[in-house]
Amino acid sequence: TENPYWPYLHYWTDFARRAAFVTRQSQLVADILLINPLESVWALTESYFSDEHPTWDQYSLEIDQIYASAMRKMNENNIDFLIADKYYLDKGKVDSNREFTKITINNHEFSAIVLPPMCVISRPASNKILEFAKRGGIILILGALPQGSPEEGIKDSVIIGQMKALKQFPNVIDLASDKNRLSKMITTLNEKIKPQIQLENSGRLYTAHRKIA
Repeated sequence: TENPYWPYLHYWTDFARRAAFVTRQSQLVADILLINPLESVWALTESYFSDEHPTWDQYSLEIDQIYASAMRKMNENNIDFLIADKYYLDKGKVDSNREFTKITINNHEFSAIVLPPMCVISRPASNKILEFAKRGGIILILGALPQGSPEEGIKDSVIIGQMKALKQFPNVIDLASDKNRLSKMITTLNEKIKPQIQLENSGRLYTAHRKIA
């Protein structure tokens, strides 16, 4: 039986072809850098791999829930972001002038860092985040800060000291104890970083800010 959609398929394929051409010629402009908490989840997997009936640690589930919800919330509010783990943070370079502070990774410039709940973080990554804060970069904290590192274990005095120092900067916004932390995250980001585009009554229309590479 002939597919009834077939006579109209060219409308979709032509749109997909043109959309692919546009995205291939351009690069996403993301102001927000979301830190990947994968190391913390791996650090909490002992019960999952050692028990006869494996279950995820409750804190790892909380990390995953807040991390995923942060991504979903930013997408829903048309806030462009990218994700970085320790590999990309190591490649980051912090720059600042009188007007703003940015961390640059592979030609992407980020004005704010969002930290999901974590229990461990590498020392180089912690150093880079602290440097960003010291130079005035905006940091949003969505949960407990790490106290351990892959280098030293679950209790690392260096990490504990750095995270304590991090919370003292006025440009670091701690939303960890706020019940509406994700909504506050969106409000704060829109206040601190001027949105590239704002839509009213747009329903479920999603946008992405791109520039010609």
